[in-house]
Amino acid sequence: MPTYLSQITLSTESRPVADFRSRHVLFVGTGPVGSQVFLGNLTGGLITRLKRQGKQAEFFYAGAVSEGAPFRIDSSANPDVDTYVLFRATGETTLNMTKEKIVAGAPGITLIGYGNQFVQDYNVSVYSRRHGPSPVWEGKLHIDIDLANDARYRGIASRLSKELAKSRIVL
Repeated sequence: MPTYLSQITLSTESRPVADFRSRHVLFVGTGPVGSQVFLGNLTGGLITRLKRQGKQAEFFYAGAVSEGAPFRIDSSANPDVDTYVLFRATGETTLNMTKEKIVAGAPGITLIGYGNQFVQDYNVSVYSRRHGPSPVWEGKLHIDIDLANDARYRGIASRLSKELAKSRIVL
């Protein structure tokens, strides 16, 4: 029986040395409805952490945006925002609200449960007002997860923070 891959990969595509700390972060997400749920949960934890550090942070979901369409995030944002993190959905998406998964097993017995499988790729870009219109960091994120598994969001947030730290970027 197929189950979740529970796969998360994050790879850095470009790593210019940025060396900055943000004060006010705007997370922007695009993609289908599953992206809104995923990114809302992911950025919710990041926003809570940033606010505990005395920083400002917010999330804006822009909906489905064509892959080739130009997308300007700095033109309508709060002028106090100094850092933008854009999650742009790419490729095919899978949202399966009745995905079978093995809940428990014993010799001769398998209990099956259902979950919310979400598969999506994202181009992730970090922009800084101070560094101009070009991204200061770019990466690719692939997920194949159960949307209801909160631990996955913490893991992704931790991986993102570690990758950004390699470029001396601190959200």
